[in-house]
Amino acid sequence: MTVLGAGPADASGMRADEARLAEVPSVVLMQPTTLCNLNCSYCYLPDRKVSRRMSVGVAQAVATGVENGPGSTR
Repeated sequence: MTVLGAGPADASGMRADEARLAEVPSVVLMQPTTLCNLNCSYCYLPDRKVSRRMSVGVAQAVATGVENGPGSTR
């Protein structure tokens, strides 16, 4: 847990200015390719024109992990 400052605690004992990571993610964002055709002058991705692609197997493994991961009712 990261404490961002001091403040009054709520009923759970957590202060309003504390941050915690969720035990189970509510969103999983996958980037199946590194390709980008926008060519923005401020882009921070050095290899955005290199064709790297996520395999179907990796994408399926991520989906299975999300579906059956912590907090799963299966």
